[in-house]
Amino acid sequence: QVVGVSKIARDVTERRQAAIHQHLLYKLVASVNRADAIDDIYAAALSALCHSQKTERASILLFDAAGKMRFAAWRGLSEAYRAAVDGHSPWARGEAAAQPICIDDVANVTLAPELRTAIEAEGIRALTFIPLTYENELLGKFMVYFSQPQAHRAENLRVAETIARQVGIAIARRRAAYALEALVASRTASLQEAIQQMEEFSYSVSHDLRAPIRAMIGYSDILLSHHGDELKGEVREFLHRILKNARRMEALVRDTLAYSKLARREITLTAVPLQRVLTDVIAALDLPASQATITCESGLGVVQAHEASLVQAVTNLLRNAIKFVAPGVTPRVHVRGEHRGERVRLWIEDNGIGIRPELQARLFGMFERLHGESSYEGTGIGLAIVRKAVERMSGSVGVESDGTHGSRFWIELPGTVSATAD
Repeated sequence: QVVGVSKIARDVTERRQAAIHQHLLYKLVASVNRADAIDDIYAAALSALCHSQKTERASILLFDAAGKMRFAAWRGLSEAYRAAVDGHSPWARGEAAAQPICIDDVANVTLAPELRTAIEAEGIRALTFIPLTYENELLGKFMVYFSQPQAHRAENLRVAETIARQVGIAIARRRAAYALEALVASRTASLQEAIQQMEEFSYSVSHDLRAPIRAMIGYSDILLSHHGDELKGEVREFLHRILKNARRMEALVRDTLAYSKLARREITLTAVPLQRVLTDVIAALDLPASQATITCESGLGVVQAHEASLVQAVTNLLRNAIKFVAPGVTPRVHVRGEHRGERVRLWIEDNGIGIRPELQARLFGMFERLHGESSYEGTGIGLAIVRKAVERMSGSVGVESDGTHGSRFWIELPGTVSATAD
């Protein structure tokens, strides 16, 4: 038996609207964080703006370098309208405290005749201007357009301002990123130009030095060959020193030229079998077994490389492995290959004097010598040539050693489909 009825009614429209707005803002922030291009951010912002304001027309305008408002993105606006109002702004560029402007009905406000004509021709009856700012800097504005007069609600205005703040942050970040990229590109171009000039200078100087050095060597040789017996012991010793240092300078110039040519050379990468390179290099070294032993495993692999540069790098590594051994020790060098995914690593292992770990970082630099000239001859450029050659072929180079029991040098290059071939 029903004895009565009780009813409670609540208007949840505002609560539901707030939840919708919150969801829109969440989606906008997610879209901004995922966006790769600024146009994607504009598109997400216009979608959120139109949805939250229940309209189909909106736009984003930004100040250009001349201080004029220009359309950056829009929805539902004709080309004629954009051309008519382009550059119009209710705020000056430097205005620090720009506030939103709401026009409930354009029929009730005073407008310039040409502006009113454009607005009425577009069928716009109400407008909202939302300043687009970042850290009190006015970047531009959001525009929201309505086809009917509007009673602008505070909640809708707050949502539009929140969207504008998110877009302002995104624009500022993108501009900072673009500015950083431009700075990096500019610095990189300047650095590349400086490197190119340095390489050209090095090449030119080294090339021009060869003639006088050869003259020094030639005249010293003639004096020693034809008049050596006539010279006093001290004079003959001085000539020997001149000749020795001239030959060392010639080697230094030769290696500097080799490095400069390697840096300037246009290279094309092709499939190069490592086994063939090692066979050719070992044959060219032409070392008797009593002077050094070089063993080479099979199955070294095939790499993408510039063959001449690879030959130069391998030759330098093998020569170092043979040279840097303790007195009285016969050099023993072992060469093997290692497949590392899509890359191939070539190991050159020796029984030499080793390289202390704290010195290894300097090893591949120009003119770096870890031992005195009296102990081991050299120019200090050989390993720099190896590094430059390997880097030009998109590879890497390194060394492992405890400083006592020999060294294990390696170069790693991109492999080929047939990387396991000999």
